[in-house]
Amino acid sequence: MIDHLRRVHLERAWLQVLAEQPEALDLSAEQRVALLQTLFELDAMLAALGTKVREAFLLSQVDGLPYKQTLVDLMTRYQYSEHLSFTVNANNVFDKVYLTGLGNFDTTYYGEPRNLMVTTRWDF
Repeated sequence: MIDHLRRVHLERAWLQVLAEQPEALDLSAEQRVALLQTLFELDAMLAALGTKVREAFLLSQVDGLPYKQTLVDLMTRYQYSEHLSFTVNANNVFDKVYLTGLGNFDTTYYGEPRNLMVTTRWDF
């Protein structure tokens, strides 16, 4: 069901882009089907990647950022005993300014600055 909704959303976005193109770039029905199929395959491959891997890949391929300019998040876990463990997460280690999304009407959303989170876990 979710894949079907993603496919419908992707197809609508693609058809909107096509509608906005000048006639010189108008594609035949066969070309449209081939391009849509390629988009669906790319979407499925990207969906199979982990969130951070997908984000780094898209930043490098679409935005042209080298991998060294993508965000670095670190996590470590220490098992103190059979029941008690500690986890430390450091996000945006190098304190980069980055956008997490673009909204309507030229709005942008900036990502979180560097932060550190320590958690404890007790298993019964």
